Amino acid sequence: MSVPNGPLLRIGQQVTDGQNVGTLQAIVADWEDPTVPVWKRRPVTTAFVRASDGLEWTARPADLSAVPDPQECVKCP
Repeated sequence: MSVPNGPLLRIGQQVTDGQNVGTLQAIVADWEDPTVPVWKRRPVTTAFVRASDGLEWTARPADLSAVPDPQECVKCP
């Protein structure tokens, strides 16, 4: 899915937010945070990412970047 002002991301791709690395599980264009009171909720585009330990976190897709695949890396040592 291409995100306005963001990178081209694919489901199943390894991504990072600069601190964590995980596998992109889904991007929901109109997700509303259930922890926010109903009268304050606003739909936002949200990415769901799962780390190798099974923990999942959410992030703005524009804040994610793809982790280079070493098999596709031309300049890898």
